Amino acid sequence: FWLTTMDYFSSYVDFNVHRLMLQDKPRTLAYKQAIESLGDKIRGKVVMDVGAGTGVLSMFAAKAGARKVYAVEASEMARHIPAIAAANGVENVVEVLHSRVEDVKLKEKVDIIVSEWMGFYLFHECMLPSVLFARDRFLKEGGILLPGRGKLVAATVEANELVQSKITYFEDVYGLDFSPLQMPAIEELTRSPQIEVLNSDNLISSPTVVGEYDFYTITAEELRHIKAEPVFVTKRPGQLHAVALWFDVTFSPFRTEEEEVDGGSEVVVLDTSPMSAPTHWKQTVVFLPVQAELEPGMALPLQFSMVLVNAEDRKYTLSIEFPEG
Repeated sequence: FWLTTMDYFSSYVDFNVHRLMLQDKPRTLAYKQAIESLGDKIRGKVVMDVGAGTGVLSMFAAKAGARKVYAVEASEMARHIPAIAAANGVENVVEVLHSRVEDVKLKEKVDIIVSEWMGFYLFHECMLPSVLFARDRFLKEGGILLPGRGKLVAATVEANELVQSKITYFEDVYGLDFSPLQMPAIEELTRSPQIEVLNSDNLISSPTVVGEYDFYTITAEELRHIKAEPVFVTKRPGQLHAVALWFDVTFSPFRTEEEEVDGGSEVVVLDTSPMSAPTHWKQTVVFLPVQAELEPGMALPLQFSMVLVNAEDRKYTLSIEFPEG
């Protein structure tokens, strides 16, 4: 995955990209529910939508009673948001700032920051640092960040159908032997993560949390190198083909789970796991160069590392390694 900053903003002029996201019901309805559930915490308040895109989250916030919504969008899609706001009767609430958030200047702080910044394996596209910049510069003390927390989750995977379609397919191509292409196909498959839809039957191990992240406190510097050593425990026999990554994020007016319990607030979780309805993020599947037969009850320690090579290139290098033995 490699995107320059220019490529990144240019890609968000494509209506197909926005159609894909708007039609992603689990994603879009999670934000709608989270915003509407704020009730009095959003009515009469000031909201900033970072990376507004078509402005759908800005519209949700305005309809929920926000006094002012700053829709910050760096791509040319920003020029369409005023018409969308007018079509929905909120043109006096939504103010479009056609700019990177790092270049925005406001005369007031905001009560709420909402942003749909997540990418594949949560951090792809490296948009979170921009949200953290907005958090530090514009969010009032005690303000609300949506989403406020997230988890990166992984599991070992048996993916026979994918292996068949991408590798073993070459053993019989219309009656011809194309098996010499299998090795280069394996090399290509294992060179970079694949974005695929899995289901719970693909999982050999129970889902394991790789990392938990508090978006109120995490820093951009901490995002430069993320590492963990999760241990997978197999729940059934199977052939290990890959490790799958996905995420969930939590929307709440409170900053901690303890506050949520005490406050009795509605909490919304957007879950992109194979056990939930598919989203446009699907799952990130990292195929391994060597397959292995696994038995139930095996403990598999993993060395996981994700390094941001260059923030401008919006590129992470993922390293997944099972220690020998």
